[in-house]
Amino acid sequence: MHDSDADDRLQMTLIKAWQELHRFDHRGRFVAWLFRIAHREFLQGARAGMRYRQAMARYDGLADGISQSGELAAAAMDIESILGSMHDDSRAAVILSRAVGLTHAEIAEAMNKPLGSVKSLLTRATQEIVAQYG
Repeated sequence: MHDSDADDRLQMTLIKAWQELHRFDHRGRFVAWLFRIAHREFLQGARAGMRYRQAMARYDGLADGISQSGELAAAAMDIESILGSMHDDSRAAVILSRAVGLTHAEIAEAMNKPLGSVKSLLTRATQEIVAQYG
């Protein structure tokens, strides 16, 4: 995703969150509710013609931007490769869990999926990572 596309998605997410703020019921965390809107907005953008490769283009220079250290650059490339090989839902669940630090329940709320489905996504993603990358 190009920076301008990401900016557009973020802007639409914030506009929709503002418009729907009255629907936030305070039963869950606000950040999970906001991620749900962002996830929905991303998927709508994808359906409108954004392809996965465009979304991952933002990460093209990740290894270069982190450091010139060979090990660190290799690790960044491994992470990019791992995330790139995952199905969209699995990748979203892993990022929300590992990078954002949401609980399984918060991820379920953010992705609008049952808790059991989120746990299954994360379990399968972990098994896939272990099988492919040891």
